[in-house]
Amino acid sequence: MNSIKGKGLALGGSITSVVFTVFGLLTGLILKSVLMEPEIFKEAFAEGMADDPNISGGEAYQIASDMLPIFKTMSDLFINVGIIFLVLGIVGIVLSRIVKFNNKKGIGIFFIIVSVFHIIFGRFLVFILLLIAGIQILSSKEEEVVARESEVFDETEVY
Repeated sequence: MNSIKGKGLALGGSITSVVFTVFGLLTGLILKSVLMEPEIFKEAFAEGMADDPNISGGEAYQIASDMLPIFKTMSDLFINVGIIFLVLGIVGIVLSRIVKFNNKKGIGIFFIIVSVFHIIFGRFLVFILLLIAGIQILSSKEEEVVARESEVFDETEVY
């Protein structure tokens, strides 16, 4: 039986990536839905700043107006990056299930590259899992399992 080290880590890292991505997508979608009504956002933001004695109501409303494009950009970023990581996570799950010795180099390199994308976006746990999985997949050697004599069946026996 041939086995490749790192398949379990690759599967676990990919599933963890998908779970984190779903939370990021939900955050982006919730933020996007709040920003659909800019006036409600501005009023809520201004009310939150009303406790600050250094900022008047008009200034708070102006700050909220200035912050609106930043929050819209953040929500779009969460959604777009989330979609990319969701696709990469699903591809990682599929590849971790089909890795064989004849395609292990490409799959190992894929996991290492994806791990770099994860560290860029601050996903340290997934980075570690996928990096170790990629290295183990690349360094795994084909091992032949030698059957023990007790497991070898005589062809003349009738079962």
